[in-house]
Amino acid sequence: MRDPAQQAWEAFLAGGRTQANEMRDFPEWHRGRERYTLWAIDLAPCTELQAPLGAARQALEGLLLPGYQRELHLTLHVCGFPAEGRVSEDDFDGDQFSAQVAALQAARLRPFNLTIGGLGSFATAPFLAVGDGDAMLPRLRAALAAAGEEWRDTPYVPHATVGIYNGSHPAAEVARRRETFPMPQAVSIPVRRIALMAYASRVIGGPLQTLCEFDLADNLLLPGASLPFVLNATP
Repeated sequence: MRDPAQQAWEAFLAGGRTQANEMRDFPEWHRGRERYTLWAIDLAPCTELQAPLGAARQALEGLLLPGYQRELHLTLHVCGFPAEGRVSEDDFDGDQFSAQVAALQAARLRPFNLTIGGLGSFATAPFLAVGDGDAMLPRLRAALAAAGEEWRDTPYVPHATVGIYNGSHPAAEVARRRETFPMPQAVSIPVRRIALMAYASRVIGGPLQTLCEFDLADNLLLPGASLPFVLNATP
């Protein structure tokens, strides 16, 4: 199987240019709904990733939109807007959340390691590539899809976003700058927990908030103080 990050890079080069992002509100998307949720692996506490993250941003200086505040993370599953009951297809309610937790418990997953290293890019955003030598990400994603497939219009590529592009720049310029990125030895990151996280839907690139965590070693949900709905009974 080909490396997803390499496939994404080749598609980016074939597209020819980056896609401009805007630091503005998108009411046509959120329609007044305040928060958007996702399951992710929180990489922000991993101090060993600060050097490659800083080097990537330095290599792409001038191409990235200022004000990006989102902490380093690996998205596992996009959920939607928290709701007491689903009205729109992109709503996410307590029944779905409970089904996800039950599926995670039934899967009896375990802690694993990821490797994070090279610099890649989508049209909208550059990223640090993520390797999954233990092949645990597909199992996690399958469990999280128990309540329904996520909203996604492109193939899933494990990655950690560096920032978002501030304009339409030639892909060749990004490739040239990528050559200046000091390719570090891949960093091995242990993963014991995954998190349900949220961000304010009106703030592009705004910070993440952890709502709760699921401990893979103990096969247990660790509820947070900010869950947007009541967890239904799980096995």
